[in-house]
Amino acid sequence: MTSFPEDDSDAARKGAELLSKFKNISLGGPTPGREHYLDTSSGITAVEPRSIEDSEEACLMCNATPVQRCARCKSASYCSKTCQKNDYRAHKLLCQQFANQSPRPSAQHVRGIFFPVNAEKPEVVWIPCALVRRPDEEPCQELDPMPFLHDIPGWDRIQVNHVRRRQLGVGLASYHPEPAGYCVALFYRDNFLSDGSVPNKSFQASLATSGARNSSYRGPLLAVRQLPPKDLEQDDLWRDVMLSDFRHIIDHFHPSVVGAV
Repeated sequence: MTSFPEDDSDAARKGAELLSKFKNISLGGPTPGREHYLDTSSGITAVEPRSIEDSEEACLMCNATPVQRCARCKSASYCSKTCQKNDYRAHKLLCQQFANQSPRPSAQHVRGIFFPVNAEKPEVVWIPCALVRRPDEEPCQELDPMPFLHDIPGWDRIQVNHVRRRQLGVGLASYHPEPAGYCVALFYRDNFLSDGSVPNKSFQASLATSGARNSSYRGPLLAVRQLPPKDLEQDDLWRDVMLSDFRHIIDHFHPSVVGAV
């Protein structure tokens, strides 16, 4: 585990004090038709809100700075032992997999988190993409979730973590004239309610690490980062998912996020 100074009580106290000011807030950019409220029932969740520009340079759990990256996976950052311990139950499910992932098969593969139906925990995988060229259109990078879902995909876009007061992006889950940042795209079977799909054991185990609600999603799930097209010539729309995004997925289904699927 990453080494931090022994005494982080001051940071913890600061977080607890500021947290009390953040009840019943609605952060910009939610999925239309949903209300989101900050949870205050599970310890320190936010020192201060984080915008798109600096959200990845702050502590994953409380948004404080400075931070240190996990020494093993280097894919999540924390300000203190307290915050690292608060995330450990979820983090340990994937930390070693991130650290030891096999080499990228090709430049057109991106890293994803796969939630198998009958597994005890999720898996880190490589997802194939292809640069598609159509007549009279700019080249577009298309991601292929079919090897994992084996059916027509639907998806949910997570661009705000309301539990952590962290803005990941805008203009991806809902319209914005100037899209920016990124979202976590969560793919699922579009007809999971009627195609015989069963509850997803690895996804429910992931949510259980932080007291998140049981999800109505059934069948396999797949998560990856998506970028907004900044201009008509941009073709790189998909990026490697980070272990920090695993926390954003879990928090998206927390009881404090009203309307979570």
